[in-house]
Amino acid sequence: QIDGLVRKLEQGCDLVMGWRHPRKDWPLNQTISRVFNWLIKRVSKIELNDVNSGVFAARRDVLEDVPMYGNLNIFLPILAARKGYVVSDEKIAQLPGEFRKSKYLTEYIQRLLDIVTVIFLTNYSKKPLHFLGFIGLVFALVGGLMNLYLFFYRVFQFGPIAGRPLLLLGALLLVIGIQMISIGLIGEMIIFTHAKEIKEYTIEEILE
Repeated sequence: QIDGLVRKLEQGCDLVMGWRHPRKDWPLNQTISRVFNWLIKRVSKIELNDVNSGVFAARRDVLEDVPMYGNLNIFLPILAARKGYVVSDEKIAQLPGEFRKSKYLTEYIQRLLDIVTVIFLTNYSKKPLHFLGFIGLVFALVGGLMNLYLFFYRVFQFGPIAGRPLLLLGALLLVIGIQMISIGLIGEMIIFTHAKEIKEYTIEEILE
Protein backbone atom coordinates (compact mmCIF):
# COMPACT_ATOMS: atom_id res chain seq x y z
CA GLN A 1 0.00 0.00 0.00
CA ILE A 2 2.86 2.35 0.76
CA ASP A 3 4.17 1.88 -2.78
CA GLY A 4 1.14 3.67 -4.24
CA LEU A 5 1.63 6.63 -1.90
CA VAL A 6 5.34 6.84 -2.67
CA ARG A 7 4.64 6.74 -6.42
CA LYS A 8 2.46 9.83 -6.08
CA LEU A 9 5.26 11.58 -4.20
CA GLU A 10 7.58 10.76 -7.08
CA GLN A 11 5.02 12.26 -9.47
CA GLY A 12 5.30 15.64 -7.76
CA CYS A 13 3.00 15.54 -4.73
CA ASP A 14 4.33 16.73 -1.40
CA LEU A 15 1.89 14.81 0.79
CA VAL A 16 -0.35 11.85 -0.09
CA MET A 17 -3.15 10.64 2.19
CA GLY A 18 -4.34 7.04 2.19
CA TRP A 19 -8.00 6.76 1.14
CA ARG A 20 -9.58 3.64 2.65
CA HIS A 21 -11.62 2.28 -0.24
CA PRO A 22 -13.75 0.28 -0.06
CA ARG A 23 -14.64 0.72 3.60
CA LYS A 24 -15.41 -2.54 5.42
CA ASP A 25 -15.90 -1.43 9.01
CA TRP A 26 -19.07 -0.87 11.02
CA PRO A 27 -21.75 1.07 9.03
CA LEU A 28 -22.09 3.76 11.71
CA ASN A 29 -18.33 4.35 11.58
CA GLN A 30 -18.53 4.72 7.80
CA THR A 31 -21.43 7.18 8.01
CA ILE A 32 -19.74 9.35 10.63
CA SER A 33 -16.48 9.29 8.68
CA ARG A 34 -18.24 10.35 5.46
CA VAL A 35 -19.99 13.22 7.22
CA PHE A 36 -16.73 14.27 8.89
CA ASN A 37 -14.79 14.24 5.62
CA TRP A 38 -17.59 16.05 3.78
CA LEU A 39 -17.56 18.81 6.38
CA ILE A 40 -13.77 19.01 6.21
CA LYS A 41 -14.01 19.44 2.42
CA ARG A 42 -16.57 22.20 2.77
CA VAL A 43 -14.59 24.05 5.41
CA SER A 44 -11.06 23.67 4.04
CA LYS A 45 -11.89 23.69 0.28
CA ILE A 46 -9.41 20.80 -0.15
CA GLU A 47 -10.53 17.76 -2.16
CA LEU A 48 -9.52 14.85 0.08
CA ASN A 49 -11.72 11.80 0.62
CA ASP A 50 -10.35 10.39 3.89
CA VAL A 51 -8.55 12.94 6.02
CA ASN A 52 -8.78 10.81 9.16
CA SER A 53 -7.40 7.57 7.71
CA GLY A 54 -4.13 7.99 9.63
CA VAL A 55 -2.08 6.66 6.68
CA PHE A 56 0.00 9.11 4.67
CA ALA A 57 3.36 9.63 3.01
CA ALA A 58 5.05 13.01 2.95
CA ARG A 59 8.33 14.64 2.05
CA ARG A 60 10.64 15.40 4.93
CA ASP A 61 10.51 19.16 4.38
CA VAL A 62 6.71 19.12 4.75
CA LEU A 63 6.90 17.45 8.16
CA GLU A 64 9.63 19.87 9.26
CA ASP A 65 7.81 22.96 8.00
CA VAL A 66 4.22 22.34 9.13
CA PRO A 67 3.72 22.98 12.89
CA MET A 68 2.34 19.93 14.69
CA TYR A 69 1.13 19.52 18.26
CA GLY A 70 -1.57 17.64 20.13
CA ASN A 71 -4.01 15.96 17.76
CA LEU A 72 -3.12 18.14 14.78
CA ASN A 73 -1.81 15.16 12.80
CA ILE A 74 -5.40 14.79 11.55
CA PHE A 75 -5.13 18.23 9.96
CA LEU A 76 -1.65 17.77 8.51
CA PRO A 77 -2.84 17.73 4.85
CA ILE A 78 -4.98 20.84 5.42
CA LEU A 79 -2.17 22.77 7.10
CA ALA A 80 0.28 21.63 4.41
CA ALA A 81 -2.06 22.75 1.61
CA ARG A 82 -2.43 26.17 3.25
CA LYS A 83 1.34 26.59 3.09
CA GLY A 84 1.35 25.85 -0.64
CA TYR A 85 2.29 22.18 -0.71
CA VAL A 86 0.69 19.84 -3.24
CA VAL A 87 -1.65 17.45 -1.41
CA SER A 88 -3.46 14.45 -2.86
CA ASP A 89 -4.82 11.03 -1.87
CA GLU A 90 -4.51 7.43 -3.06
CA LYS A 91 -6.79 4.44 -2.54
CA ILE A 92 -5.57 1.84 -0.03
CA ALA A 93 -7.04 -1.32 1.48
CA GLN A 94 -8.48 -0.93 4.95
CA LEU A 95 -6.47 -2.56 7.72
CA PRO A 96 -8.17 -5.50 9.53
CA GLY A 97 -7.77 -3.85 12.92
CA GLU A 98 -10.14 -1.07 11.85
CA PHE A 99 -13.18 -3.34 11.41
CA ARG A 100 -14.38 -2.61 14.94
CA LYS A 101 -17.28 -0.71 16.32
CA SER A 102 -16.67 2.65 17.96
CA LYS A 103 -17.27 2.04 21.63
CA TYR A 104 -17.24 5.53 23.00
CA LEU A 105 -19.47 8.52 22.40
CA THR A 106 -16.44 10.69 23.13
CA GLU A 107 -14.91 9.62 19.80
CA TYR A 108 -17.79 11.28 17.96
CA ILE A 109 -17.71 14.36 20.19
CA GLN A 110 -13.98 14.71 19.54
CA ARG A 111 -14.63 14.67 15.81
CA LEU A 112 -17.09 17.55 16.18
CA LEU A 113 -14.44 19.47 18.11
CA ASP A 114 -11.94 18.60 15.36
CA ILE A 115 -14.22 20.28 12.83
CA VAL A 116 -14.34 23.43 14.97
CA THR A 117 -10.53 23.32 15.11
CA VAL A 118 -10.31 23.06 11.32
CA ILE A 119 -12.68 26.02 10.89
CA PHE A 120 -10.58 28.14 13.24
CA LEU A 121 -7.19 27.10 11.80
CA THR A 122 -8.19 27.52 8.15
CA ASN A 123 -10.21 30.72 8.42
CA TYR A 124 -9.45 32.61 11.62
CA SER A 125 -5.94 31.77 12.83
CA LYS A 126 -4.74 35.19 11.58
CA LYS A 127 -7.92 37.09 12.56
CA PRO A 128 -9.27 35.65 15.85
CA LEU A 129 -11.40 38.73 16.48
CA HIS A 130 -13.56 37.83 13.47
CA PHE A 131 -14.35 34.46 15.06
CA LEU A 132 -14.53 35.28 18.76
CA GLY A 133 -15.80 38.81 18.19
CA PHE A 134 -18.81 37.63 16.17
CA ILE A 135 -19.83 35.05 18.77
CA GLY A 136 -19.16 37.50 21.60
CA LEU A 137 -21.19 40.21 19.87
CA VAL A 138 -24.17 37.87 19.48
CA PHE A 139 -23.99 36.88 23.16
CA ALA A 140 -23.62 40.50 24.28
CA LEU A 141 -26.53 41.70 22.11
CA VAL A 142 -28.86 38.96 23.32
CA GLY A 143 -27.88 39.60 26.94
CA GLY A 144 -28.21 43.35 26.49
CA LEU A 145 -31.69 43.02 24.95
CA MET A 146 -32.79 40.80 27.84
CA ASN A 147 -31.58 43.33 30.38
CA LEU A 148 -33.11 46.21 28.40
CA TYR A 149 -36.46 44.42 28.40
CA LEU A 150 -36.25 43.92 32.16
CA PHE A 151 -35.24 47.56 32.64
CA PHE A 152 -38.41 48.82 30.93
CA TYR A 153 -40.41 46.12 32.68
CA ARG A 154 -39.30 47.55 36.04
CA VAL A 155 -39.53 51.23 35.02
CA PHE A 156 -43.17 50.91 34.00
CA GLN A 157 -44.02 49.15 37.25
CA PHE A 158 -45.00 45.80 35.78
CA GLY A 159 -43.37 44.03 38.71
CA PRO A 160 -40.08 43.25 40.48
CA ILE A 161 -37.21 41.75 38.47
CA ALA A 162 -34.71 40.91 41.21
CA GLY A 163 -35.61 37.24 41.42
CA ARG A 164 -36.19 36.57 37.74
CA PRO A 165 -33.90 34.01 36.02
CA LEU A 166 -33.96 36.16 32.87
CA LEU A 167 -31.99 38.85 34.71
CA LEU A 168 -29.21 36.41 35.60
CA LEU A 169 -29.19 34.91 32.12
CA GLY A 170 -29.01 38.33 30.48
CA ALA A 171 -26.16 39.44 32.74
CA LEU A 172 -24.29 36.18 32.15
CA LEU A 173 -24.59 36.42 28.36
CA LEU A 174 -23.48 40.04 28.43
CA VAL A 175 -20.38 39.23 30.51
CA ILE A 176 -19.48 36.20 28.37
CA GLY A 177 -19.89 38.27 25.20
CA ILE A 178 -17.61 41.02 26.47
CA GLN A 179 -15.02 38.44 27.57
CA MET A 180 -14.99 36.74 24.17
CA ILE A 181 -14.54 40.06 22.37
CA SER A 182 -11.70 40.89 24.77
CA ILE A 183 -9.99 37.55 24.11
CA GLY A 184 -10.31 38.17 20.37
CA LEU A 185 -8.69 41.59 20.74
CA ILE A 186 -5.84 40.09 22.79
CA GLY A 187 -5.36 37.47 20.08
CA GLU A 188 -5.19 40.20 17.42
CA MET A 189 -2.55 42.03 19.47
CA ILE A 190 -0.45 38.87 19.84
CA ILE A 191 -0.64 38.14 16.09
CA PHE A 192 0.23 41.74 15.25
CA THR A 193 3.27 41.57 17.55
CA HIS A 194 4.55 38.33 16.00
CA ALA A 195 3.34 38.90 12.43
CA LYS A 196 6.87 38.95 10.99
CA GLU A 197 7.63 35.54 12.52
CA ILE A 198 4.53 33.84 11.07
CA LYS A 199 4.83 32.41 7.55
CA GLU A 200 1.86 30.98 5.67
CA TYR A 201 3.90 30.11 2.61
CA THR A 202 6.98 28.14 1.65
CA ILE A 203 9.62 29.32 -0.84
CA GLU A 204 10.41 26.41 -3.18
CA GLU A 205 12.96 28.14 -5.38
CA ILE A 206 14.55 31.57 -5.78
CA LEU A 207 15.18 32.60 -9.39
CA GLU A 208 18.11 34.91 -9.96
